[in-house]
Amino acid sequence: MSNLESTLMLVQELAHCPEGGKSDFGLIMQRLDRMEKTLSVPGRPEPPKAAGKALWSEIAAGSKSRATLELRIKPGEEGETMETKLQRVKKAIPEARALIPHPRMKEKISVVIPSVARRDQLMNTGIGDHEGIRLIRRPRQVMVMGLPITTAITHSDSAEKKGWIEEANRRNGVTITRVGWLYGTRRLERIRKDGAQTKGSLIIEVATEDEQSWILREGLLNGPLWLPTKKWDIGMKSTQCFKCWKW
Repeated sequence: MSNLESTLMLVQELAHCPEGGKSDFGLIMQRLDRMEKTLSVPGRPEPPKAAGKALWSEIAAGSKSRATLELRIKPGEEGETMETKLQRVKKAIPEARALIPHPRMKEKISVVIPSVARRDQLMNTGIGDHEGIRLIRRPRQVMVMGLPITTAITHSDSAEKKGWIEEANRRNGVTITRVGWLYGTRRLERIRKDGAQTKGSLIIEVATEDEQSWILREGLLNGPLWLPTKKWDIGMKSTQCFKCWKW
């Protein structure tokens, strides 16, 4: 009881308010009330946050899914605007939506088109002969690692090589258009002759970007083996070494 009496006296003292002012107790209750309103109630959804300015990382991440083609375009008349350049591009690609200038090379430009499927189609068929406009083709290549070095794949179009491609296409549900070892002919012969290295890396090219993404995500089936994969570009050949790729 003594504790309750002391607590009651404290509350009464806090509630005492000079004329024209607010008591300390009243201020405390106001602050607690504001804090309570800011707390989320279980089962009640959070109020939507005001949309702020997008971060550059968010913009860059969103742009990765945009379907684009890269062109090499000769300069037009002096003072040519981007709108005029877009009209020139539309003669070659009627569904072109917008242009993305290259940050360093004026003769290169990226074209935004409606879909990835249409981009793959244009990459395979080309854009025809248009004055001053040329499509830059980038092969959709994948490195397949851990393939037995004795696999019957040669640098020429042998029957064994064609048979391997047909079987790989059937097992993986893709269309491999080109295949070759990471190594040149002489080096491949030396590796096979020495016998110290039992596995090697293969570079394959597929028909569409969707197939490339699928192989990068799922790996490649080769007979009884599952083989890991990585994205490949010819520029990596001179800069990536054994420690990077585990040849």
